Amino acid sequence: MTPEFIVLYNGQKPYPDISYMRLSDAFISQLHKNEEEPAPSVELVVKVINIGYGHNKSILEKSKSLQDYSIFTYKVQEYKDRGLLLQEAIRQAVIYCRENDIMQPFLTDNSSEVENMLLTDWNWDEAMEVAKEEAWKDGQEQGWKEGKKEEAFDIAKKLLAMGLDLDMIIKGTGLTAEQIQSL
Repeated sequence: MTPEFIVLYNGQKPYPDISYMRLSDAFISQLHKNEEEPAPSVELVVKVINIGYGHNKSILEKSKSLQDYSIFTYKVQEYKDRGLLLQEAIRQAVIYCRENDIMQPFLTDNSSEVENMLLTDWNWDEAMEVAKEEAWKDGQEQGWKEGKKEEAFDIAKKLLAMGLDLDMIIKGTGLTAEQIQSL
């Protein structure tokens, strides 16, 4: 079986049941001075499958999870179209789905998380800031651990030079016998 890159579309704008997107379509082709040399290229073809309610029934029938998700997102939009605010539309869709055995186990265990997730606007810049902060904290923690370990090795070397016995050095530094013997 050949690997395939697939995107599942469930947006509100009309979209064909199945379409293909090409990475090269996102770039303006430029002619090279030497026309004998082909333009450098990488191509990625993505199959886009519309899983919105009423589309690709044969595909959705093969996966209850996808079918349920399609119904859920449809119900959210339906309630919004009736004039409900997003938060209330999501709540009503959760209630509808729970009452009609749609996403039942998932919603029973995670309904508040689903509501919170759908109400949270995704912001790439904020996500990158959070990732940077987490990486910085991880780096600081790792650096602190490395520094403590180096400090323990320095102390162990001094204690060895003073002639202290191995058990005392292990207790004093927290290093293993193997680590101390390697010094």
